[in-house]
Amino acid sequence: MAKLFDMLMDVSPKKLAWNFLVYVVRLWEAPSRYNPKEINSIEMVLQDSQVGRIQASVPKALVRKWNDNIHEFKMYKMSNFIVVDKRDKTKTTMNRWTLNFSHRTVVVLVENPTFPLQAFRLTQIPKLLNADRIDDSQLVDIMGEVVGKENHRELITSKGKETKRLSILVEDLDNYRIGCVLFGNMVDQILPYLDDGRVEPLIVILQFFRSIRWNEKTSVQSHFDISKLHINSDLEENFDISGLGIPYTPSLFVGNDIITVMECRGRSGSANDAVCTNFLISRLKYMESRKEHLVYRTWQEHVNVKTITMHSDGLYMI
Repeated sequence: MAKLFDMLMDVSPKKLAWNFLVYVVRLWEAPSRYNPKEINSIEMVLQDSQVGRIQASVPKALVRKWNDNIHEFKMYKMSNFIVVDKRDKTKTTMNRWTLNFSHRTVVVLVENPTFPLQAFRLTQIPKLLNADRIDDSQLVDIMGEVVGKENHRELITSKGKETKRLSILVEDLDNYRIGCVLFGNMVDQILPYLDDGRVEPLIVILQFFRSIRWNEKTSVQSHFDISKLHINSDLEENFDISGLGIPYTPSLFVGNDIITVMECRGRSGSANDAVCTNFLISRLKYMESRKEHLVYRTWQEHVNVKTITMHSDGLYMI
């Protein structure tokens, strides 16, 4: 039987008639270098059934055709691209090649996805902290709770752009911490959640952030165009997990273990298990009886608790 779709990691400049079935993991507009209010291109990161990724680019001449017609976290059939070696300084994937849209490119929305979206590739905080060398060209995803912040301030970039800057401290499930600097609209996005009287944990996913090391201190910071900040409510809305970080019913597979979720509503296929498991355990970690019941293990480690029951006043592990 002939292969219906090409795999992204098999891409090369040898042909034009590529045919892909992919999710759009991230989509953003790249402004013109000479006029920031003008769109120079539409950029996106695609993911196939083998979790391969590649960056695709809509050139300025085709922006009007495709603007608002392609959306994040949706599946599409895409065909006919020009393959180029961009060699960008900032890398969103490990793939050498980039797919350029042409006038012959065809994109069709898939209403019923046939494989799961893996929206995030989480890098563990201690991996960054203990790395011998930091590759600041490769963007990473980080997940954790916001446990500290500084006052935000206005600044002007080296290119003369007025923006905002805010430093926060993010902690993972094993209490490893890393500093994070947010720029621009992300500051306005997170400020309403940084209320001193907040009871719920503020869980965030930092998607496509740059890792840096300065004076032997490792941190991450947002890229003005590519990075995206996901906050509790954004995760719940995008992944349809009924407000509690539970993606599946009745069971969630975690490595070789199974967590059984009781009285849970949800939709499968909305996010990858690793993210949802971390998100779920992060929320559970802060329930009232955490000392007696809660797990401090990450996705890669063994999960001891097998059953979670939902009650009106919170979640409890049995």
